[in-house]
Amino acid sequence: MLANMAVSLIEHKRITTTSTKAKALKFLSNL
Repeated sequence: MLANMAVSLIEHKRITTTSTKAKALKFLSNL
């Protein structure tokens, strides 16, 4: 799920998600 969100964010520069998922994605994107 997070991988799909990361790909969508990279492709579209914007995604709609919950704050919990966004925090997890933000953590992963900083690795």
